[in-house]
Amino acid sequence: MADQNNKKYWDRFAKLYRPFIQSFESNLYDKLCGRILREIRPDMSVIEIGCGSGQLSIPLSRYAASWEATDFSPEMIDQASRRPHEDNLRFFVRSASDLPYEHGTFDAAVASNVLHVMPHPERALRELRRVLKPGGLLIAPTYVHGSASKPSLRVKLMKRSGFQVFHRWTAGDFIDFVEKNGFQVKSATILPDSIAPVCYLTAGKN
Repeated sequence: MADQNNKKYWDRFAKLYRPFIQSFESNLYDKLCGRILREIRPDMSVIEIGCGSGQLSIPLSRYAASWEATDFSPEMIDQASRRPHEDNLRFFVRSASDLPYEHGTFDAAVASNVLHVMPHPERALRELRRVLKPGGLLIAPTYVHGSASKPSLRVKLMKRSGFQVFHRWTAGDFIDFVEKNGFQVKSATILPDSIAPVCYLTAGKN
């Protein structure tokens, strides 16, 4: 049976994901941590989807009041929860399209490099919009592509092992997508990266 949402891939890859990030994407995630840190306040409650092995939630949660880090892969959550982390950080297996939180629970939502690998990212944005407070902040750095860009060798190898990219947005396409799903984009900056450029996007809940 085809892996319709990459879940089997992420479960298989969970133990290798942190070493992969450290080897190939550490500079990118250092940049992301620095930028997200500018957005987070000590009184904020934060929801994160697609937290992976905690590459953002573990270093950043100490700067927030509370941080709910979620991923649909049980193996990823197992790997993340084994790492030392702050008491205000909690890890949960959750579907981003069906979050078990009340309306208006969180001040900010983080969705880092995850929306493009979801078959239905509009469902995740709908849920994030629902659980954010009025005026809540969306932080969604996402790999994007130029009109003529080609997948890198690493992406090709990942695809061979079962990984799927469901959306190859340009930065403009991604901005339009976020705005069509109930958010007002505040900023969008392109960060160069070895796999693909990253559009560091922040948006407010309409």
